[in-house]
This record gives sequence, C-alpha cells and structure tokens, in this order.
Amino acid sequence: MISSARLSGFFPLMQETLYRGGPLSEESGQGSLFDADARLRKKEKPDEYGLFRLHNIATPAEVRILSGMTFDQWASSHEQSPGRYDERVFDGKGTIRGWLGTARRSSVGNLATMLHPDDESVIEDIVIAGLRRLSNTKTVFCVVPEYQFALSRTLEQQNFRPEGEFITLVKSTAKTVRESNLARSALASREPM
Repeated sequence: MISSARLSGFFPLMQETLYRGGPLSEESGQGSLFDADARLRKKEKPDEYGLFRLHNIATPAEVRILSGMTFDQWASSHEQSPGRYDERVFDGKGTIRGWLGTARRSSVGNLATMLHPDDESVIEDIVIAGLRRLSNTKTVFCVVPEYQFALSRTLEQQNFRPEGEFITLVKSTAKTVRESNLARSALASREPM
C-alpha cells in the first residue's frame, strides 16, 4: 500500500501505534511527587497558542518540517473525540508544559497526552491521572506517535498492549519552479513594476 501511495506522490511522515488497556480506579496512587490532580487545570480558550508552542517543542523537527502547519492549520486539525471530552494543561516556567486529553463514550475511553521534553519525568503521573479520569470505562485506547517513547513505555507498564499501527502519509502541494526568471518576486526584483 505504501508503494502505491508513493506512486501518487505521498510519502510516510510518521508511524503511530494504537495501544489498548484498562482504566485505573480513582483510588490509584501517583507515581512520584508530582501531584497531577493539583497541577492539571481545565484547558481554556487562551491556552490554544501555548499548546501550539508545546506541540512545536514536543514534536521532532523532521516531522514539523514535513507537516509544516501554521497555528490556524494546527488548530483546525484537531478531531474532538465523540462523547464526554475533557482537556487539562499544566503550567510551569511561564508556559504550558503539558496537556492531557480524555474522552469517554459508553464503556470506551480515549487518552492523549503531550509533554515538554524537559518534563517527561512526570509522564507516569499524567497517564495515571488520565486513566483515573476514565475509571468508569472498560477499555481505554491511546494513539502514540513513534517519537513518544516515554508514553509507550509508561502505557506498557500500565499493562497496555499494541493493538495496531498507522502510518501518516503526506503529499507536498508546492510547485517546483521550472524557470527562475518567471519566479522573481516583486519584492526581490530590481526592475520597477
């Protein structure tokens, strides 16, 4: 399938793994001294740009370059899970350092998280907080990009198992300039217009 997509101009951007596991009871303890319940606050509309900045810090440069999203594109690319959806953030050093998203529909929960690379030491606490928020579900799913090693490891420590893999494909819509003299910009040209 990938070879057919390549023939059409698409190429792989990244691989993601779908993990499946169970929730934790609300009485489950934390993994460290980071008190996720006290530090996580409800996401507000003004947090959007801070989350975009967090996304740019937490996503490897090669992925950002290939996807090349502006703030508006990033904001419109979010798919809200059906059911009861909740987003939390935590701040530190004057900026958003982490994000937790949970969704419940019937007996199924979805978990997503993003952390500043300098704060990956609290990933276990964030995941546990998310799994406790989903305590009234039977099954929890989490899609993990290949570069979020700490999240994969933490989910596996919580008895989550890989259920499937996805590959995100991208296609460039930029046109290659064939004749450079036709591609001059009015700003770069020395000739009067």
